[in-house]
Amino acid sequence: MPTSIATSSIRVLHNTCCARPVPRVREATPDDLTLISADHLQLVVNAEIFFEAGPPLRDFEPAKITFHHAETESSHTLYAFLIFLRFRSLDGLWDAHDIRDHWRHLSNLVSFMRRYEAVTHLDLLVAYFTERLEGVHVLPPNYVVLAFLLGGRLGSVPLCQAAIHRTWLPPANGFGGLGLSLDEDEDAAHSLVPGCMPRSTEELIPVLYRWALRRSWDKAGGNQYWWGAYFAGMVIKATKRV
Repeated sequence: MPTSIATSSIRVLHNTCCARPVPRVREATPDDLTLISADHLQLVVNAEIFFEAGPPLRDFEPAKITFHHAETESSHTLYAFLIFLRFRSLDGLWDAHDIRDHWRHLSNLVSFMRRYEAVTHLDLLVAYFTERLEGVHVLPPNYVVLAFLLGGRLGSVPLCQAAIHRTWLPPANGFGGLGLSLDEDEDAAHSLVPGCMPRSTEELIPVLYRWALRRSWDKAGGNQYWWGAYFAGMVIKATKRV
C-alpha cells in the first residue's frame, strides 16, 4: 500500500477530516517515512511515493519529517495530500457544510502542493474536479462553487467554465428577480448566478473572476452555454492585457 496512517493518529483524523474509510493500518517498515504534522499527529507514508510528489520534498532527511505551519501543514492538510496521492480523489474527505470551511481545507491543500512544487498533483486536482463536473456524477451541493474557486485560485479558466455549465439556474419565473438575496434557498445558495450566491461566498472569488462572472451572466441573458463562453473570453482577454 503506498499510503497508510499510524494507529495513534487514525481515529482523530477519521473523525475530524473525513467520512470515507481510512487506509489500512499497519506498522512502519524500512521503506516508510513518518510525518509529524504541525498539530503533532503522526502519519506513515511510503517514502518513495512521498518524495516523488515534489522536488523540495526530496531535500528532507529520511525516516521522519516534522512540519510546522499551523494551517497548510496541519494533520487535515497532510491527510488530504496523502489521500489524493493514494486515491486521486477527495470524495467525502471533509464533512464541512459551510462553503468557507470547505474552501479553507481545499485552499490549504493547494498551498501545500504549491509550496512543495507538486505540480503534477495540482494538474491532477484540476483534472479530478473537471472530470466530475463534466460527467454524470451526483455532486454535493457546494461542489460547483468549490470547483470555481479552485479554478480561480489556480488560474484554470476551463475548470471555471465547466463549473458554470454545471451550476444551478433559477427557474424562469421564480423568486421574483435575481437581485434578491436567496441565501436561505439551498440550491440558490450554492449557485454561481450573481444575486443568488451569498456575499460571503462571492467574496472568496478573485476580483477578476468575480467581475467576469457578473459581466458574462448579464451578457448571456440566462443561456448557460454562452455564459461559460463569455466568461472564458473575458478572463482570457483581461489576462492578456496585464
